Amino acid sequence: MKRADFFAILVFAVVFTMAFTACDSFFSDSWGTARDYDTSNLDVNAANVNEWINLSVGNPDLAAALVEKITVDLKNPSLNPWDKAALLEGGVRLAVEASGLGTSFLTNAADLLVDMDSDLSKDNVQGIMENVQGDFNKGRGKEAADSLAAMAMTSITINDEGVPRFDNVYAHTASPSGINEAIMVLALGELGDRPIEEWDDVSELSEHLGMKDDTFFVKDKENASQGAIALAAYLNLVNGNSQFEENPFNDFFGS
Repeated sequence: MKRADFFAILVFAVVFTMAFTACDSFFSDSWGTARDYDTSNLDVNAANVNEWINLSVGNPDLAAALVEKITVDLKNPSLNPWDKAALLEGGVRLAVEASGLGTSFLTNAADLLVDMDSDLSKDNVQGIMENVQGDFNKGRGKEAADSLAAMAMTSITINDEGVPRFDNVYAHTASPSGINEAIMVLALGELGDRPIEEWDDVSELSEHLGMKDDTFFVKDKENASQGAIALAAYLNLVNGNSQFEENPFNDFFGS
């Protein structure tokens, strides 16, 4: 994976996520005000997490409360690997909803579609991504990124070479949309207020990450943030996945 591919993957993650989250936001905004729930008494598990995802659309407070509950449940050593993978998958989607980016995606996805119909250029895509970054930082984006990282870390192991990997069950069951959403949120969380151009090199995005032989690794496990470690694990999950390697946005970056 070349450095340019890293930026292209992140562009793809944003665009792919727009397609799902913007639609959810549209239907939520169209059908009225979100219902109130007692967030102190939430019963969320692998069997009903998808129901909660649907109920949380347009309700970032509920999504944030569900993420908090799932984060605790994921640390339960008695949780079987399949339920754990399902909860993490749901937790990722809820973290995106908790960030409040649905409306941002709805607006920027419309702009992207206009550009795709006329002149889809690197500058146009980058401008849209900058808008998403601004909305992320003004809202609950950083909190959502931290929560997503905490959830992901319950399924990540770092080997002696500093390479973070997800457990086998999650690695084989994680959906493409979930992977895209996680990469987007974690990368935005690590980027903060820095220029969007720094997305083209993972070592610039986080000084504690590096890449060798197409594999992302952690240089300093003691000081690396959970977000950086989780991002590296998700990028390693992407490596070798044809859906990303055939990413049409690679053309923008000389790949």
